[in-house]
Amino acid sequence: MTAVFAHRFVVESKSAKYLADLGPEGVKLVDLKEGDMVSVTGAQKPSEIKVTEIAKAGGTQIRIEHKKKQRPRRAARISGSKGSHRGGR
Repeated sequence: MTAVFAHRFVVESKSAKYLADLGPEGVKLVDLKEGDMVSVTGAQKPSEIKVTEIAKAGGTQIRIEHKKKQRPRRAARISGSKGSHRGGR
């Protein structure tokens, strides 16, 4: 691991660097610092990996739960005027 930013960190493989996200609750479960060797499992998103499991070298696997974001519900709006529909006759 090359950098830690709150609940996100950069993990480097032989071929690439990845931004990984533990989430605000997940970061409380594992003490990370620059230079730690870690193994992560997660869902690849366009900009980061949402970590679902993490283990430090020689340590036990820790499961990370991510809360689903609540999306605001939108009211359906239908616009149109009466009598504007034309049939196929």
